[in-house]
This record gives sequence, C-alpha cells and structure tokens, in this order.
Amino acid sequence: EKAADDIKNYDLIYLLNRAAAESPLFSLYKWVNPLSYCNFGGIYIYRDEFSDLINKIRDNESNIRSDAVRNTIKNVPDSTSIKVRIKFKLGNQKINKYFEERTIEINLENFNDDYSYLVRYIIHELYKTIEREIHLSVEEYIADARDRELIALISEIQKNGIANYAGPLGSETRPWDLLEKDFQLFNNTFYHLKKYHGKNIKDSLIRSGFEGNAPFYTMATQMAYIIETTLGRNALTESVFLGPVSFFNKYIKAYKDYPDKIRRVFTFRKDFEKKISELEKKLPEKILKSAMSINKMNMPGEEKIRKTEEFVKNCYSETNAELIYFLSGQLLLEADQYRKSSEYFFKGLNLKKGAGNISCIIGNSFMKKKAFEEAKDFFDECVKSNSGISEPYEMRGECFYYLNDKENSLSDFNKALTLNPYSELSKKFIEQPNFELHHIY
Repeated sequence: EKAADDIKNYDLIYLLNRAAAESPLFSLYKWVNPLSYCNFGGIYIYRDEFSDLINKIRDNESNIRSDAVRNTIKNVPDSTSIKVRIKFKLGNQKINKYFEERTIEINLENFNDDYSYLVRYIIHELYKTIEREIHLSVEEYIADARDRELIALISEIQKNGIANYAGPLGSETRPWDLLEKDFQLFNNTFYHLKKYHGKNIKDSLIRSGFEGNAPFYTMATQMAYIIETTLGRNALTESVFLGPVSFFNKYIKAYKDYPDKIRRVFTFRKDFEKKISELEKKLPEKILKSAMSINKMNMPGEEKIRKTEEFVKNCYSETNAELIYFLSGQLLLEADQYRKSSEYFFKGLNLKKGAGNISCIIGNSFMKKKAFEEAKDFFDECVKSNSGISEPYEMRGECFYYLNDKENSLSDFNKALTLNPYSELSKKFIEQPNFELHHIY
C-alpha cells in the first residue's frame, strides 16, 4: 500500500470512496483485508469506535495535557520549557518524511478505546522528545572507537528506560526473577562487547535486549526507580540531561551506597563499573552542567554564540579541549547556528584520533537539521577516512542531491554502487535520478 502522503488528492478521494462503499463485494473485501485502501478500509469498518475515541480525546484534551505535563516534569530538570506538538493520524499515513523535532505522531489505530494507554504513551513519547532537547549528546564523539558501540547501547537503554518509568507502556509489574534475567542479559552482552567477539554474537544479544518485553528497557526502568528511591528525584532528573554515563554511574552509586536495599543480582560486572568510571572522567559533570545551562537559555542566535564563546574561555584547558569543542559545536547546532557550530566541531575533530566515523555522525546531525552545506563538509572528511566503504559516498550523494548538485550526487552513488553492488539506495538513484530521496541515516 502507498502511504497517504505519497498520493494526490484525487487518489485519496478515490481511496476514501472505495473504503466507504457498502456493496457486498466491497464489504467482504474490507473484512478480509482491513489494511485495504491505505488502511481506510479497516477504519470504515470500525468507524463508530474511531469516532468514539476521537470524541473522547476531544472531550478530555485539557486532562490529557495536564496529565502528560504533570507526569513528565517529575522526571526532568526544573525550569525546562519546551513546546511539543502532537499529531494524530488515521490510515497508512507517514506524516513526516523527515525527522521533525518536537513532534509526536500517534496512529489512533494502535489504541482502540484504551484511553489510559493513550495517555501513558503520550507521556512516554513526551519524555523522549524533551530528553532529546535538553541533553547535549557528545558521548559518541568523546568515546574511543571501541567504546562507541557501548555508548550507543546505553544511550538507547537510558532514554527508553526512563521514558517507561515516566509513562509505563506495560500493564504488569516485572517479576523479580525476570528482572534478574534482564541484568544477566546485559552483563553477558557487555562481556561480549568487551571481548570483541563475533558480530553475530553481539548483534544477537543486543537484539534480544530490545525484542519482546524489551529486557534492557525493563532493566533501566528498575534502575530509574532505584535511583529515585535511594539517591532522590534530583539525582534521577540530573541523569536525564547529563546522559547515559551519568545514569549508569548513579545507579552503581545507589547499589554501593545502599547494599541492603538492592539485591545483588541487580548489579553489574566489576569491569563494567570500571568502564563507566573511565567514561565519567572523560565527561566531568561540572563542565556538562555548565554547557547544559546555556542550552536551556532561550535567546537569539548571536547571544547564544556569545555565551558559547564565554563557556569555551572559562572552561577550556588542554586536557578537556576535545570535550569543550564538541559541546560548543552541539550547543550551536541546537541553536541553528550551523556555520559557527561547524567551526567548533572541526576543532574537536582535529584533536581526535580516528575521527572519520565521528565525521559521519556529525554530518548526520546536520542532515537532520537540513543544513546540507555543513553536512557535506563532514561527509567529505568521512569519505577521506572511509574511501573503501559505500555508506559515506551514499551520505554525501544525498547531500549533493539536496544541494541541487545532481552531477556530483550521481558520481557518489555510482562510486557507492561500485563498492557495494547490493546497495538498493544507489541502484534506485542511478536508475531513476529524479526520484525523491528520503533521509534514512
């Protein structure tokens, strides 16, 4: 089925008319295949239920808003102020082809008439949206290449674990014996990450942590509960904007300070504790808090640049220069000051060994902001360091595409296809140079 935003108004009217058709043949077809007509067939079958849910949402709009805000602000720092838009959708729609900041998309087909679950889902997604806004994600830039996979893993765990603590999507409390297995799975995963065992083993363990009941998320939800009940709510909210290293570090502190309150099976391996301690030293909380305080300030771009320059001047030293530059680049990227942000990022990259992969990550951050000119500069560096891999050429090819440089875009996709004959994106572009690219990185 085609997505509803990919079809013309005429076609959409046609689909709606077909979905509403009540002849026996059409009715039978819709019952057999509710996903027919871009899902509008199923919506028509259950139109009364959808109407009831929409009316319930409309009647309780103020309650939903107050419930969501009240349950979210408990887990974020004081004075956090962010406007988030919620978009409800029907049918097989893709409202955003691009990642749209401060927007939560909700497909009503997933909720039936479960109003309570809908509210919890909004709280869950609202927290994740706020976390993206208030946390300056620089951990991957600072970590060594061998620790980058671990950083990505604990970032995903923290974000969704606290979100589930704020707005629980599960209906049952996780039994102790299953929570014990959650921690065992994580410890086993870290062991294989540390030993650099085969990719298949690592990928299988990581996938197991996010599938089904998502044991990694339920583990992190338990961690959030323990941090709040032992170290206090301030410790939990602090870890929201300081990031995953702080979150895991605070949990380790909690079970060391309160051994009688936390079962031993809910602790981590000693080598993992050591790794978190090493990463925490690379990300001093004092410097992070200073940068985060600027990030929370609502001010014009030029003022944000001036504040960032003051931050660099006050906090800079040779031992932390790399962190200072990356934080400054991220601060200004969030403030949409792309050229100045790019300058700071390149200063950080110049101090970093093996910075090619980091260039790709930074380039993707600019792509999400649709700052294609700056993104291309970072993909240039990525191509230099990874000239034998297809992905950097595809990334830069997409950049050229959006910069209206079709010739260089085609050249990069051709190069990518030479390096990887199975690249579907490159094939599609070369066969159909004017097709509409969707940002996928």
